[in-house]
Amino acid sequence: MSTTTEPTLEAEIQIIPVPGRGRRRVRVAISHRDTAVHLDTVEIDNARSRAAFIAAAEERAGRLDITLNRERIENALLRDAMQAPPAAAETVAEQPASGEVLEAFGIDVLGEMDDQSIVCWVPETGKRWRVKSPANWKIEEMFQAMGQRALNGLWREHGQPPSGRYRPEALREAVAIAAATSPRLTASRFVGQGVWRHEDQLLIVNGGQACLYNGSAFTAHRHPRLGNKIIDFHADAGWGTNLEEEIQAMTPERAAGALQRLQGILGNWNWTHTTDAEVVAALIPATFIQACWTWRPLVSIIGASDSGKSTLLSQVIVPVLGEWTIAADRSTEAGLRQKIGCNAAPVVIDEFDVYKQRQQVLELFRTSSRGGEILRGTADQTGISYGVRHIAWFAAIESGDIWGQDRNRFIRLELLPPQNRGDLVLPGTRELGELGRLLTAAAIWAAPNAVELAESIRNTVVSGVHGRLVESFAVPAAMHAVLTHGRNVSREVAVETLRRMIGGRATLIGQGERDEVQLLRDILNRIVRVPETGTGESSGTIYVDRTVGEILSAGLGRGVRGPLDRQNATASNIVAVRGVRIVQRKDKTQRLFVSDEVVRQQLLQDTRWANSCLDQILSRLAGAEREQQRLTGEVRNWGVSCPWPGCLEEMGGQDSDQDNVSA
Repeated sequence: MSTTTEPTLEAEIQIIPVPGRGRRRVRVAISHRDTAVHLDTVEIDNARSRAAFIAAAEERAGRLDITLNRERIENALLRDAMQAPPAAAETVAEQPASGEVLEAFGIDVLGEMDDQSIVCWVPETGKRWRVKSPANWKIEEMFQAMGQRALNGLWREHGQPPSGRYRPEALREAVAIAAATSPRLTASRFVGQGVWRHEDQLLIVNGGQACLYNGSAFTAHRHPRLGNKIIDFHADAGWGTNLEEEIQAMTPERAAGALQRLQGILGNWNWTHTTDAEVVAALIPATFIQACWTWRPLVSIIGASDSGKSTLLSQVIVPVLGEWTIAADRSTEAGLRQKIGCNAAPVVIDEFDVYKQRQQVLELFRTSSRGGEILRGTADQTGISYGVRHIAWFAAIESGDIWGQDRNRFIRLELLPPQNRGDLVLPGTRELGELGRLLTAAAIWAAPNAVELAESIRNTVVSGVHGRLVESFAVPAAMHAVLTHGRNVSREVAVETLRRMIGGRATLIGQGERDEVQLLRDILNRIVRVPETGTGESSGTIYVDRTVGEILSAGLGRGVRGPLDRQNATASNIVAVRGVRIVQRKDKTQRLFVSDEVVRQQLLQDTRWANSCLDQILSRLAGAEREQQRLTGEVRNWGVSCPWPGCLEEMGGQDSDQDNVSA
């Protein structure tokens, strides 16, 4: 026996306006006695939306074995639609102002990154928060960023939020609106842990705190925005303990005592030069304020495997620099760059001998000298820029083949095997850490005067030493002078310290050698195999190795008259085939001719010059000219010629090629 339902007239139809949406969208509920038939949202003045609702209701009622009166429902919906105001005049609930919402949650929108993500500052939790997309900012991430303040301020219930509470979409909209007028942020604007220059003061970022130091007093700075800089606070990344108290208590005597103590410890190693321990002792406090210098040298410590390099780094230098030091072996450029970030933590790299990523690491730190930037493309076509401001420390058995633009950025120090191989007695890690904290305070105390003093003495002329090397040594010289003699030390004392640190370093002459001289030297030192006639038991033709310079210096060369025998002429032709020969002009003068393309392919194909434009480099030699000459046969090749043998004089050393003023 089937069950018969009551007529549709007993079905109830309820139409409820959606809060904040006027009467354009409504919730419609149909029930029969105690049975809910259908509930959905309807665009009440949209005929298609009303028809879709009725069809869905009839389908639902059919499954419940209930018959609906379609005409009655249509009339009820149509009657409500006629009573609703037109869409243009729809009344919408008032939305809170974006500034009001951000203030309620304590959010400061700092700016927008190149990828359109938004950087916010949340004082409540001390976090710098990055919102990748406001539309996709999840409620759980809001709780993570703002903590209890989000829990108390977000309204996730139905109906109008009470006063002081806001819906998540209101917060998303507020952040997006604020970002529209915020500045575009690049990586170079962020400053993290360390000591930085800000106008005529020092900015000290230590963990979750920051302050400005003018040389005598400190001013706390609690907001991440400072001028055009964005401070990257990290509460768990503090690197200094009681810094303000230590700096305020610093005296010339304490500063000098700390420096002398460190210099005495470093004197346990067998340095090549008598002032090396003095230079290293001054470079360590200079590293604490490395971002403040206008020029930053790189430090290279080389020596044999038994000279104690690793012991020096791991048991003295790193403990003194502190636990925040980035100490690594044979790292990649990307790994170092990401680890450094926007911080000014010390960087120490051991085992920096020749390996695949070595040149890329050098290119990264090339930007450090004057704080330049490297630009790289990205998959989203926005590009990134980055750079470092570090006095990086490198240790290796040998410095390797470093390009000219990098060689004169280095302060190169060399260790010899110890003279006395007895037990090395060193202070413990705790004592070295205390010494490091004292030197940190001394460095910040000395910084304003030391930086200015380095600028004053960097153009001092030292005969035979490249001007950039003088500029590099000016950094430890200035720091040593201020820590030893006080803030009021004279420029004359600093210059004397500089000359003492540089004096007697024969390696500095070659270290400052210009690229064109180094290239000429490499060409002439290249070895080729040539045939010679043997004597005695080795009679007949034998093959021997000769340098290009050795063959040319024997007076060889096509068209040059002299005591040439057949085997020397053969050697001369072998060199000419490789792009080098001596030519004689009508005035009887001789010139060394080098064909750029041929030399790169035949002599320097496996060297760092293989992809260089050799003619541009060689054209910097005195008397160099670009011209065409025959090497062998009748083909004329383009290349560069220079006076022969006059060009050899350039390899005997030269004064700085920079315009320096007298001390």
